[in-house]
Amino acid sequence: MNDSLWPFFFEVNLIQRKALRERTVFVTVEEDGRSHWVDHSGRFTRRGGFGGIEFGPGEQVLHTRGGRSLSPEEEEAEKREFTVEVELRPDEFGPIRELVDRIGKPWISGWSGADSDACHRLLEAVYWKHVNRFMHEPFDPTDA
Repeated sequence: MNDSLWPFFFEVNLIQRKALRERTVFVTVEEDGRSHWVDHSGRFTRRGGFGGIEFGPGEQVLHTRGGRSLSPEEEEAEKREFTVEVELRPDEFGPIRELVDRIGKPWISGWSGADSDACHRLLEAVYWKHVNRFMHEPFDPTDA
């Protein structure tokens, strides 16, 4: 087992067709099967103004909301508010772990389109089963 493979990061993109809405969720999977799902789209379109991430002086990352920089406390509060924690069951984690162990991290070893699609399908199934209902403005599962 290559410990440097964990934690594993992946971006899941979902589309709600009738409502023409998209959602980007950043997923972190730990080696023990814990996962953290950050509702990136919900976080950056929440009330209080559109948010974003910008590079400030010295390549410092600045989180903004409504045209102003967030304090470190506000940034952490938003991350907590828009993060869902899920303990993956062995039948959910096993195929993900096998894929990562076999191929490595996409940004280091490069993945084929088929490998990325397979990982996306596995994580999307977890999303619909455990995560969607806790998201900011959950999607209608019948419209995905």
